[in-house]
Amino acid sequence: NYTGIAEKQGINYVLKKTAIMPKTTQKANKKIEIKEISLSSTLINKGRASHTVDQSVDSSLLEFGEELHRLLEALDYENKDISFIKNPLLHRCAYHVLNSSLFKDVKNDQLRHEFAFFDEIHHIHGIIDCLIITDQDIKIIDFKLKNIDDEKYQTQLRTYRDYLKTITALPIHLYLLSAMTGEEKEID
Repeated sequence: NYTGIAEKQGINYVLKKTAIMPKTTQKANKKIEIKEISLSSTLINKGRASHTVDQSVDSSLLEFGEELHRLLEALDYENKDISFIKNPLLHRCAYHVLNSSLFKDVKNDQLRHEFAFFDEIHHIHGIIDCLIITDQDIKIIDFKLKNIDDEKYQTQLRTYRDYLKTITALPIHLYLLSAMTGEEKEID
């Protein structure tokens, strides 16, 4: 049971007068008995920043949304070339996003897609669709297929902002962006 310890750690181990040397196949002839382990524990009710998906939503629509998010993550926001996208609906959505005023003059290295975080203070997990990070500010962009008027989305963006405020002093701006229509909405 103990032969791998020394190789993994790269040092000699001595367990109750039994030495295990690196690269040995010797087995320890002593048993380790653990009498008590005391670990402090706190139950954490981990929340989500985004709201849960309504079960009545068509699964093909969810799959399309996931495919669109993967595509938006892989696009070249500087060159804006979408000629490789064969699906007409995905092509239109990519066009609307890339030609949004939010992505005008944006460099690819300013973007962070699918930025995952865990807010230890509020015990909330979240994944931010897109961050545009400059020396002057940070823009949080949440991509939606069409509806950008739901109050839940605004709450979600504010939760993202609250977390980012714990790690940066830069001003943070919040946006919802409809990929289907190109409509943008700034949230305060």
